Amino acid sequence: MLGYATAASMVLMIFVQLGLFAVLLAPVMCVLHWVTARGHDSVNASHHRFLARTWLYAIIAQLAVLAALGFAFAEVWNLAAIIIDAVAAAQPGEEAAMAFDSLAAYLDYTAGRPLFMLVAAFLVHGVATTVIGAWLSVRLVRRWLRWSDRRPA
Repeated sequence: MLGYATAASMVLMIFVQLGLFAVLLAPVMCVLHWVTARGHDSVNASHHRFLARTWLYAIIAQLAVLAALGFAFAEVWNLAAIIIDAVAAAQPGEEAAMAFDSLAAYLDYTAGRPLFMLVAAFLVHGVATTVIGAWLSVRLVRRWLRWSDRRPA
């Protein structure tokens, strides 16, 4: 029961956009469930192995979603460098105007691609995180019902 409760907390973390914490917690829980599976009967061991696989799948899915955000943050880094360079080159008192002009010129040159990438990455992140959370929820509820009937996972 405790294994399913911790897995439910993982799903809750994913739903509230704290998937990074789930990624940090998941390797520990994965190993813990694999080790715990050795000391139980076949029904409980099958559920511990199932929970270990679930944590592993959650790691893989969340890392894929975080990688999508990483590409967008590379563009944000370029935007930040442009703003910092513009502020450094500006005359005193004209920093904000110079930064806005440089940023507008860069976005005009790239047709707004960096901002589009950033918005698209956050949109993909939100949708993918919701899909991952829903998939894990259904998966865990189905197996928890099997566990409550004392059937193997």
